[in-house]
Amino acid sequence: MPFVVVGPHPDDVEVATGGLQYRLVQEGRGNIHWLVLTTGAGATGVLDSQIDEYQSLSAEQLARQKIELRQGETKAAANILGISGKNLAFFEFGAGSKQEPQEAYNTQMGPDQEEAFVNHLKKIAQSMLPGAPIAIAWNTPDDPHPAHRHAAAFTEAAVMRFTRETGRPVHALRFKLREDSENIPDPNLCLFMSRAEIDAKQAMLSCHQSQFDHYTLKPRPEIGTVSEVAYRKDKTNAAASRGQFPEENLAGYTMAETYEV
Repeated sequence: MPFVVVGPHPDDVEVATGGLQYRLVQEGRGNIHWLVLTTGAGATGVLDSQIDEYQSLSAEQLARQKIELRQGETKAAANILGISGKNLAFFEFGAGSKQEPQEAYNTQMGPDQEEAFVNHLKKIAQSMLPGAPIAIAWNTPDDPHPAHRHAAAFTEAAVMRFTRETGRPVHALRFKLREDSENIPDPNLCLFMSRAEIDAKQAMLSCHQSQFDHYTLKPRPEIGTVSEVAYRKDKTNAAASRGQFPEENLAGYTMAETYEV
């Protein structure tokens, strides 16, 4: 059964479901598809700093440079799981930044984009037996980040349309991208990650160097097993950028990914 993971931005797929995806691959269930909705060009810290080689670019050239950089990082992360080619799709529905107005999302995630998204799901399902289910994971809608909210609403509507038009059942799996989201039911599925799964997730996150100099999976003692990705723009603990997970961050806690089924 295909497992389709939809991310509002480059890196969201890894942040939310990296451990689960690695487990599926190790179990021989590696028919995984990544669908990235926005370019993520609204948040590329390294290119927004004073780097001489980018100062001569026009705004359009710089935007394209950011898009290509973020997509390259996503491809590198996907390659860790053996995901490439037709199993990795970039839709480029806007930059996905906090500064974009709601009108931008209404345009960038409208009927034409829904049509393209649904058609992509249909292509994934072409090789499946009639009536066989497809698993699709996407983020919960109640989120302080506007791109996350719009991506969730867009994906849910598109998935419902896909089901109506194909008659194919969907096994839906939803994840939280922000732990400060409100009014979200408690998750009812918990994946306790092994050391190998944590290391694989860390390696995937470390591919996104345009975003942060340091990724760490930081346990949240006040919410138990739910994991938080802490982004740091400083260059402390450079070993983490090479996939070395700091042992002291794991002491006394269970690392997990949580979902709503």
